[in-house]
Amino acid sequence: MPMMAVHVTNEYFNHTTVHPVGLATLVCCILAILCLPRRLAMLPFLGMLLFIPSAQRIVLLSLDFNYLRILVIVGWIRLLMRSEYRIEWCRLDSWFMAWIAFLNCAMLLRTSGSMIVYQMGLTLDAVGGYFLVRNLVREREDLLLIARVSALLSVPIAMAFLLEHATQRNLFAAFGGVHEITMVREGRLRCMGPYNHPILAGCVWASLAPLCAGLWPREGKDRIWAVIGVLASGIIVVCSSSSTPVFGAAAAAMGWALFRARGHLRAIRWAIALGIIGLHLVMKAPVWHLLARVSAVGGSTGYHRYLLIDRFIHRFSEWALIGVNSTAHWFSGAWDLTNFFVIQGVQGGLLTFVCFIGMVAAAFAGVGRMIRASRATRTDLWLAWGLGVSMLTHCACFIGVSYFGQSTTLWYMTLGMAGSLSVMPVMHHASVMQSAQRLVNNMVPVRRHSAPSHSVSTLRDTVDCC
Repeated sequence: MPMMAVHVTNEYFNHTTVHPVGLATLVCCILAILCLPRRLAMLPFLGMLLFIPSAQRIVLLSLDFNYLRILVIVGWIRLLMRSEYRIEWCRLDSWFMAWIAFLNCAMLLRTSGSMIVYQMGLTLDAVGGYFLVRNLVREREDLLLIARVSALLSVPIAMAFLLEHATQRNLFAAFGGVHEITMVREGRLRCMGPYNHPILAGCVWASLAPLCAGLWPREGKDRIWAVIGVLASGIIVVCSSSSTPVFGAAAAAMGWALFRARGHLRAIRWAIALGIIGLHLVMKAPVWHLLARVSAVGGSTGYHRYLLIDRFIHRFSEWALIGVNSTAHWFSGAWDLTNFFVIQGVQGGLLTFVCFIGMVAAAFAGVGRMIRASRATRTDLWLAWGLGVSMLTHCACFIGVSYFGQSTTLWYMTLGMAGSLSVMPVMHHASVMQSAQRLVNNMVPVRRHSAPSHSVSTLRDTVDCC
């Protein structure tokens, strides 16, 4: 369990926190999920994720059901009621389930009582949310719709952040779950809006900006929304006044800068890897000590992040088997696990850590597969690249923060979209083959009397080459 999450939101655990507006929003989202067509069913999740604090929850028999968790359950009820469950299994799905399995096994062996119940809730969020997205997002148009709605919703969120920055009052505090008075660090206001922490607020929108940018090659309103989404996301990142979202945005900019060099990504990856190894060999300190030297915003805790990685590596034998219950003895302040990669090993051991890395690699591979399949269509290519850059932004943010709350749900959504899009070329190919085969079968009786037999065989050969 991320200790940072406990520090920020522990006052809301096991307490029903319901605001009338939040409850009305929940009811509307439930009705929308049950009634809307499949391609629109993801929009209520997105609206709830971006606007309502995750501390809004209903507690039944000591079990916490935050609003996003309730929507996941309702979404699965919809899938079962409408028989919409249909999934083409991919490599990312296998890595995801292996990660969940090893993490839960380690938690069961190491903890007991309320922590097991808490972990089961997180598992419901992860597995339920991921496979719900895998079933609801099936076509490129579904991803396009999510990008458009994200750009649209960025406008009121950015306006709320600007107002918070001007007044030092958080409008979303009325819902409960977030602080009313804006945090200040070294004279900088750290706006957080409806999110659990200013860092997470910036990370959420730094990772959504590349998806909005994917709308650029489409003419008309989509190009306008691409600009608006990127600018509004930038405003939110700046208002959060945190280094991690700034580095995430820098990673997104670097990802888009490599767009023209997309044919040489393998060489670029090897160059980056060899460059990091070279730096490690020539530097007096480990290469990860660079985190202690870089700060985009005054007051950032880069040295803490360096120590966390350094102790994680040097104490490998301590956590490698099934993780550890506490890291507080590693160094002063080590209880604050501000690294999402490190927390995988701390919570689940080496196998969980390896499966998490494999899951991320499989997600990138799936997006790459869609990019190769979209070379003939510039609009699809940009959209696929935007999703890949969004994945890169998440990974850059993982180095400086451990996700929880809405940011975790967004991460599972991004993985789910990557999994769905990775099988779209296969599904599209299969549908083309089926349609062409039906065409051949319908033409055969006619061709027997009106055309030479080699015409049918030629058409079949053409179908086989598709």
